[in-house]
Amino acid sequence: NDRVAVTIHVYGAPVRKGYINYFSPHDNTCRRVFPPQVLHKVLAIRTLGSVAEPWAEELLSRRLQADEPDYLREEYRRALARLEGR
Repeated sequence: NDRVAVTIHVYGAPVRKGYINYFSPHDNTCRRVFPPQVLHKVLAIRTLGSVAEPWAEELLSRRLQADEPDYLREEYRRALARLEGR
């Protein structure tokens, strides 16, 4: 059998709270994985990034200026970039 199994145990406070980076060796990709209580916000932000309406852009812009965690602010930036790219 040429397969590898890895177990990682981490103790202490996380460096960045809110998500973890998940690496898929099969796809050789890395993506952010959010806990359920944050995921619904992320999905709502991403959905707004696909709504080509002025109110969606205004809402995302206002939320970007609000006091939000850095990982949510990055999602707002990405959503706005998608809207501006259309």
